[in-house]
Amino acid sequence: MLPENRRRLVANALKALSTFLGAAALYTKFKERYEINYGQRNSILKMIGEPASLQEAVGWLVEEVRPLGLKYYLPAAFTVYSGLRASEGFRAIKLASQSLEGYYNAELRCLEHFRYPEFMRRTKNAYLTFISDDLLDLIRSRPETVDFPAFNSKLKREALNSKLKEARRAWASELRNVIPSEAVDLLQGRISSSVFVRHYYRPDLKEIGEKVLGALEPLEKQLFQIGSESSSTPRGGVAFHPRRGSRQKEIDGR
Repeated sequence: MLPENRRRLVANALKALSTFLGAAALYTKFKERYEINYGQRNSILKMIGEPASLQEAVGWLVEEVRPLGLKYYLPAAFTVYSGLRASEGFRAIKLASQSLEGYYNAELRCLEHFRYPEFMRRTKNAYLTFISDDLLDLIRSRPETVDFPAFNSKLKREALNSKLKEARRAWASELRNVIPSEAVDLLQGRISSSVFVRHYYRPDLKEIGEKVLGALEPLEKQLFQIGSESSSTPRGGVAFHPRRGSRQKEIDGR
């Protein structure tokens, strides 16, 4: 049997085809005869399931991704930090490390993804990501990073699983305690079709940015150990020193 999401796609495709061919009535009879249904949404089952945790994603990054090397660890860590989809997070840090001109908004302290067509797709978009000054310095140091397909291939070769999707869900759940759900949706590339959001909701992005950066500061320190002047790297962090114009790493002797 097809998974629920594919059953819905097949049923919708059949319905659209029947309408196009002028056979909507025939489709209705066909649907009733063979008991075709769109499947039941299982949102409530997901909500009452085990809660997602960013700390689980941090553990995965430290235990499994960090030994692969900085060029794999850094974009994955940035993706977890930003709450973006995996391909978007990898694309964002590579683009930002190449040039911040026209990409970084200094007043709002955010990367403006919407200015680049590769982030604006038909259904899945990315608009903004708030980043701290220290993380911005790290990006300015132009670290070497891989793209998402290369990262995915590396995980497959090493027989490792990805937890980036789970991290994105956990990010949304935790940030919802700090900012409105509409703002969480905006930062994760979703804009509601509701009348309120489309015509009335005008958030103070500067205020939201301050709240987001404050909420993410502990995670940022865990993932990047930003601004540390210590030569040692604690469990869960990678030591970077962007202020000196270079980066340092201690990843299993690599």
